[in-house]
Amino acid sequence: MFNDMKVAVRLAVLAGMLVILMILIGIMGIKGMRDANQGMHTVYADRVVPMRDLKDVIDNFALIMVDVPQKTVKGIITPQEALKITQETLPATEKLWETYLGTFLIDEEKALIKKAAPLISNSQQQLRELQSWYAGNNIDSINTFTQTGIYPIFDPLNEVFTELNKLQVRVAEQEFIRSTERYESTLVSNSIIIIISIVIAIILSFIIARSLLKQLGGEPNYTAEVIHHIAQGDLSVSVALKANDDSSILFAIRQMVV
Repeated sequence: MFNDMKVAVRLAVLAGMLVILMILIGIMGIKGMRDANQGMHTVYADRVVPMRDLKDVIDNFALIMVDVPQKTVKGIITPQEALKITQETLPATEKLWETYLGTFLIDEEKALIKKAAPLISNSQQQLRELQSWYAGNNIDSINTFTQTGIYPIFDPLNEVFTELNKLQVRVAEQEFIRSTERYESTLVSNSIIIIISIVIAIILSFIIARSLLKQLGGEPNYTAEVIHHIAQGDLSVSVALKANDDSSILFAIRQMVV
């Protein structure tokens, strides 16, 4: 087949095959990088950021439900200062919680959120009462809350948020494992294609070189040397042929000078 092709076509076939294989390797490499980037985005946007926000939410609840009331009772801060802290912190906390609810949530996460919803509602109701006590300087009610009311409300909420944070870590780990598997799969696939490309390049190069040598009848330098002698008028030049050569350029030259 190659013997019937022009030299340029043969070389184009070789180059074309290599280009196609390189494009295939490139496509698979880009796909692998895209998958890895998507995995990193998932870990960051849907796990790392929510983990940070969940910590801020529970820390804020701890501040305005545990720390601030106790400091108020002990006289470390005034009820007016406690009211200001609560009024500033609670809306920011609620916004963080709503932001978290807008991220990608798995089923296990949704179940924990469903469990957390009434606890958050109960905490918000209690915080509204605290704000009214701060506004009215009702230290007795605040003191009673610090003695008996804090932990029955805060502890269950803290437990759910602890579970949510552990879940973020577990899901992030699972995504990391999947990303590693995708990387290894892409590495193996690309390695196989590279090896195949090398083998194909070697085979095509051998076939093309063999077909060219068959048409010439020998090495290009030797063929050029014979032609040079004939061009100088030396028709006595000896033309060496390979066994069973009856169609090459050197064969035709030998027929001409014999």
